[in-house]
Amino acid sequence: MPFTPFHFGPGAALYAMAPRQLSFLAFCAANVLIDVEPLYYMLTDQYPWHRFFHTYVGATLMLAATVGLFILARWLTGWVSVPNWFTWQGRNKGVRNRF
Repeated sequence: MPFTPFHFGPGAALYAMAPRQLSFLAFCAANVLIDVEPLYYMLTDQYPWHRFFHTYVGATLMLAATVGLFILARWLTGWVSVPNWFTWQGRNKGVRNRF
C-alpha cells in the first residue's frame, strides 16, 4: 500500500503494548522508506508497484538500514548541536539504546 499512514495504526498498537521495546519513530521511518519504492513505480507507470522492499528480505534490509540510520543519527547528536524544540531531548533520559 503506497499510503504509509495506513501502516501507522498497527505500529501505534504495538507501541502501546511495548513502548520501551519499540520506537514508533523508527517504525514510521521504516514504513516511509519502504513506500518510496511503490511511489517511484507509480510515478513511472510501471507494474507491479510493490516489489523488492515489500518482501521479507527487502523489508529486513530496510529494517537494518533504518536501525543503522537511527544509530548514526544518535551518534551524530553527540557531535553536532541539535536544537531542542519541544524539549524532545529530555524525554528519554535514563533509557539507553533506544532509537
